[in-house]
Amino acid sequence: MQQEQKVADIGAGGGYFSLRFAEAVGKDGRVFAVDTNPKFLEFIKNSAKKKGLANVETVFTAADNPTLPEKSIDLIFMRNVSHHLLNRAEYFKKLRNALKPE
Repeated sequence: MQQEQKVADIGAGGGYFSLRFAEAVGKDGRVFAVDTNPKFLEFIKNSAKKKGLANVETVFTAADNPTLPEKSIDLIFMRNVSHHLLNRAEYFKKLRNALKPE
């Protein structure tokens, strides 16, 4: 991972990885903490604020759509998430569309 990258943390939960990614990509990078649970996202937002991390954006999403900007993400991270997806193939296609072409 490099400074200024954009990272999507799918199924961000309590933000453990999102906050670490935010530190790694620096102030010019961006982390999209994606989750279906608004309480988790609020917790992440508050934790990022306490740590002075202004580069974390929480994304409330439906279970079948990651809702990420097209062709904008450098790295997609998922941990313990895929078994929750009803249609993995379609979900992964949507994730692919969010990745930068290179």
